Amino acid sequence: MNTLESWPDNPFWDFSIDFYGRDGVEERLLLLQDKLHVDVNLVLYCYWAGYIGAPFLTELDVNNVLKLIKAWQKNIVQPLRVLRSKLKNNSIIKQNSWSGEIRKKIKLAELDAERLEQLILYQEYSLTGDQNIQMAEKCRRAKANVALYINCLNRKPNSKHLILMDELLARLFD
Repeated sequence: MNTLESWPDNPFWDFSIDFYGRDGVEERLLLLQDKLHVDVNLVLYCYWAGYIGAPFLTELDVNNVLKLIKAWQKNIVQPLRVLRSKLKNNSIIKQNSWSGEIRKKIKLAELDAERLEQLILYQEYSLTGDQNIQMAEKCRRAKANVALYINCLNRKPNSKHLILMDELLARLFD
């Protein structure tokens, strides 16, 4: 029986937990999510692909990944996020001591939904890395992957967004 306590091995998830926990990474990723309307999991996927030394992602790769997870994001992850935000920002409900507990449960459900999204990405598009590639090349690939993803979304990052992405790269390769 599958339970949420017995997730399959997923190096992409392990990478994401490590990277997301680094100083300033969470804040920068959430700013990109809010300002550029990107999926943090896909930004992490692009960085992970570069970090492990996988070949550059192609436009076809990115579009296939977008198609794969679009409905999941739209119908599961985003509604959970909206619901959690509504609970946080509702002054009447906020006064109820149970609302914080409900919000925590929704946040855990959102995290599990994102973890499942990452598992699907990992299993469907398992990337093979090359650890012999120099760090500078891995950095170049990670940066190009994120730029391609944002381009596939038809987003136009401004200078502040580009700075955030460069700061994330710096933390990735610390």
